[in-house]
Amino acid sequence: MASLSAKYEKEQLEGDARLREIDAELAAKGHADRGAEDFLALIKGYSGITELTAPVLNALIDKITVSERYRNAEGALEQKLTIYYKFVGSLHEHYIAVPKRITHIEEKRCSRCGEVYLPQSNVSLYCPECRRIVAKETARRANEVRKAKRGSTALDPRPCGCCGKVFEPKSPNARFCPACFPEAKVQATKQWRRAYYQRSKAKAALQ
Repeated sequence: MASLSAKYEKEQLEGDARLREIDAELAAKGHADRGAEDFLALIKGYSGITELTAPVLNALIDKITVSERYRNAEGALEQKLTIYYKFVGSLHEHYIAVPKRITHIEEKRCSRCGEVYLPQSNVSLYCPECRRIVAKETARRANEVRKAKRGSTALDPRPCGCCGKVFEPKSPNARFCPACFPEAKVQATKQWRRAYYQRSKAKAALQ
């Protein structure tokens, strides 16, 4: 009896799941049918057009996507163009050949790793991966040069405003030596808070 009950419950769950799938399919079909009807109603107003203008494109087309350049099976460069129409979405895809004004750029060998790649311009020296590495190295060297220049402009030693010990400052505004700076910072913060409290108290008394 228990096995029959379990089998019945399993069949019931499977039937409910199938009904939900059927409802979803019908809803999707109804949505697609409504979208097709809306698109047909929209396009009837443009059946006699003789020129493709920006207002017409904005009325009929939702968006256009263009893929990156790639080589097809024959080795030619092409791009995939997909047009999404209002209410119905994409109907088909177009494959367009890259114009000769772009394809005249031939493949070249990366100056860093030696791999063959398709450059984006005639002055390109590195493949995309090496281009990122070289950019990071260039930025690092520039940062080191800036640090060296800052270090070359040494400041004159000065006495600490707390202990009086002479120290070499690392910035023109330095007033305390490294040993006294943490405590001086704490005291300055306390002083600022006391002044802020006094100002707030005086402002509240005037109200």
